[in-house]
Amino acid sequence: MGEEEDDDDRSVNTTAIFNNATRMCESTAQTSGPRDCAKFVTLEFCQMVCGNVTQP
Repeated sequence: MGEEEDDDDRSVNTTAIFNNATRMCESTAQTSGPRDCAKFVTLEFCQMVCGNVTQP
């Protein structure tokens, strides 16, 4: 493959998660694992991205 490699299996480090039940960002212990759209590098980044989420 060329430059368009599929990087879905890349490991990422996260310290925050968006809790869908409470609709809030929460700090977590640092974890490393596959990409997950609910996990974020920092709590601040989670709040910046998801801070204005409202109930559907």
